[in-house]
Amino acid sequence: MNTAKDVAEHLYEYFAATGMLNASCGSSAYTDGGFTPASSEEATPSWQGDIAFASKAVQSVGYENLPLSSDEKPAVYVYVSKGVTKRDEKNEHEFEGFTVRYRRLTPLSVKPESSRYITNIPFLYCCPNGELACGSSCALSTQNLAGTMGALLKLDGDDKHLYVLSNNHVIGGCNHAEKDAIINVPAHIDSQKFASLEVGKLSSIVSLESGNPDFVEACEVDAAIGRVTYPERVTSWQGTISEGYDSPSQVMPLMSGMKVKKFGRTTGLTFGTVEAQIVKCSKLAYTAKGFNATVYFKNFWLVLGEKDKPFAMEGDSGSLVVTEDGSATVGLLFAADNSRYGCIIPIQTVLDKLGGARIVTRHRIPNTSG
Repeated sequence: MNTAKDVAEHLYEYFAATGMLNASCGSSAYTDGGFTPASSEEATPSWQGDIAFASKAVQSVGYENLPLSSDEKPAVYVYVSKGVTKRDEKNEHEFEGFTVRYRRLTPLSVKPESSRYITNIPFLYCCPNGELACGSSCALSTQNLAGTMGALLKLDGDDKHLYVLSNNHVIGGCNHAEKDAIINVPAHIDSQKFASLEVGKLSSIVSLESGNPDFVEACEVDAAIGRVTYPERVTSWQGTISEGYDSPSQVMPLMSGMKVKKFGRTTGLTFGTVEAQIVKCSKLAYTAKGFNATVYFKNFWLVLGEKDKPFAMEGDSGSLVVTEDGSATVGLLFAADNSRYGCIIPIQTVLDKLGGARIVTRHRIPNTSG
């Protein structure tokens, strides 16, 4: 019996083979080989002529990954960059027994230096004693960009040091930063009102790889960490005193329908709903100093912002995504379409790729938190 994931992968292959998937790397790229397309009549969706697909602008395909206890039947999502109106989004199609919905999604790209043009005051969150909180602006001291300090970590086998977590493209220079490069909070471009302070030095990255997944393994993580230089300068607290929360050390798997939130450098506190897990792979164009490349990502999820507001924008990269009640961490933000959606990586994948890490909680948190 086919699952929603099977159907999503089938559609991915169909769009790629017919030239409609302009974000794909070809119909053979990154196939699991576990799903046999239906017979000829069923293999072609009856709604293939819709303007959304005729525009050849399908970006990604995903499916609802629901809890095992759910009685609902998961839906399949087709993400299209143009030709889709709000009215079109209300239409639903049936394909091989599953509901298929399509949604507008601006082509995904990562342009770290564009964050300088999207600003939000205060950029910086501080506790009463001056500790710099997660969710604040951060970057390497030598770079003209800004992202978000996501969380504090401890590494397996190293209980003596704290580490700060963000994206590779924020504090790792997209593979090109020097080891022990200084990480500042806030970023240099955000230091007009708040002096930048050193919080750590770059210690490790998860490398970004460019190339067709037929030959190069698609990426799962965009992350880097820096060893904290001054533990007394940072806190595991996220965001403001009034609306913030401590970084939760509990880790929870992502599920469709999950209500989540995050604090980020550009949009601050935002709320959203986890919508779909992307199948196969999607390409993201990275445009950064020393790294202009196409990077294919797999196993990431899309979060829809509350009330169609952006869940994230440029500069929010590196934000820690947690459950709406703040009880568990679920993901790390690494991209956004600057319209409605944020792209997140399951946090357990991030921690595993860093060689075994855990999220630090209750480090110099404000007394007002209780």
